[in-house]
Amino acid sequence: MAIIEKYQELVDKCKDYPIVYVTGPQRSGTTFCANILARDLQYKWVDESRFSNHSFRRFKGYCKDNHVIQCPALSHRVLDFDSKGIIVWMKRNLQDVLKSEDRINWHPIEFEVERKKYLDTFPNHKDKIQNFNRSKPMKDFFWENVQKDYLNIEYVEFNYEGLRESSGWVDKERRVKFKSKQIK
Repeated sequence: MAIIEKYQELVDKCKDYPIVYVTGPQRSGTTFCANILARDLQYKWVDESRFSNHSFRRFKGYCKDNHVIQCPALSHRVLDFDSKGIIVWMKRNLQDVLKSEDRINWHPIEFEVERKKYLDTFPNHKDKIQNFNRSKPMKDFFWENVQKDYLNIEYVEFNYEGLRESSGWVDKERRVKFKSKQIK
């Protein structure tokens, strides 16, 4: 499947699904994408903080029709997402993600949390997981090589830069001092 580059194409694709899961690596644009997509679909936006980011049990309580759910901390569980929805896997330039992680001091602590979840979910890949030193390459590897071939749910891959076409876009120069959940 090709990566969707244009925001309106993403909206058109997602409008046929009652639930939209926006996931992928942290700092790849999941918050902004989920927020703006919910607005344009006229769905309810669910930020991952509503279900404590990592709680799959609590997350399931938000999997309701007409919801767009931001859930990068649950990317290791995409094989368990409700099949009536659609996954939007965010694609973003590696260097931009690393800079964003470092800017908010996300990497040192949160990466180990993410690595543990992947070790628990994919124990047969322990050696591979141990070799990663950043979250994005690890998550992208599992998405490309383990997860997406076994999904029982539709998905699209969306290039973060496609959000430029949405209203509410803020240029990179103006995002330099954004906080971790800031979208405008």
